[in-house]
Amino acid sequence: MPDISIIVPIYNAEKYLNCCIDSLINQTKKELEFILVNDGSTDNSENIIKKYKDKRIKYFKNENQGIGKTRNFGIQKSTGKYLMFIDSDDYIEPTMYENMLSVMVQNKVYMVYCNFCFEYEDGRIEQMYPNTANVYVRTSQDVQRDIIFERVSSSACTKLFDKIFFDSYRFPVGMFFEDHATIYRWISICDKIVWIDAAYYHYIQRG
Repeated sequence: MPDISIIVPIYNAEKYLNCCIDSLINQTKKELEFILVNDGSTDNSENIIKKYKDKRIKYFKNENQGIGKTRNFGIQKSTGKYLMFIDSDDYIEPTMYENMLSVMVQNKVYMVYCNFCFEYEDGRIEQMYPNTANVYVRTSQDVQRDIIFERVSSSACTKLFDKIFFDSYRFPVGMFFEDHATIYRWISICDKIVWIDAAYYHYIQRG
């Protein structure tokens, strides 16, 4: 069984999809499972996905249902003990999953989060955090407070979750910013959460 299942909802992302998938299969952590869910794309996304022969990729194609329902579908199909999410127009650093799982196991927590950076189509990268690479153990109350004041991202994509979270809560369907509506609940059932002060996630800014 894979240690981590990574769920990727895909909708008309042909321009960015190669970069996203390449960043997954080139992770230093190898015991992974990639759940690629085509949410009714009308572009060339499917042909791009099918050219990859990595046996860790599990590909599904559905009618367009929106990101919340697509993520929930991916959760149902996952077999890993831990879950992560990535949007199909973003990409990640090669050591992201190895480092995040390592600190999760060492600190015996149910959630780890890292930083992100904004990356623009002209090549500019905007760093939002100090990125010292230090590791901090935090209380759930402190993390919730920082999310409210936008000092911590409420995106699901910068976090590693124990799959136990999803026994009780799933993503809401038909809602924009669906992860913002659920992250508070997941945080509230944690005694402590670990933060890695490193920008592993590249959040692509586009129109």
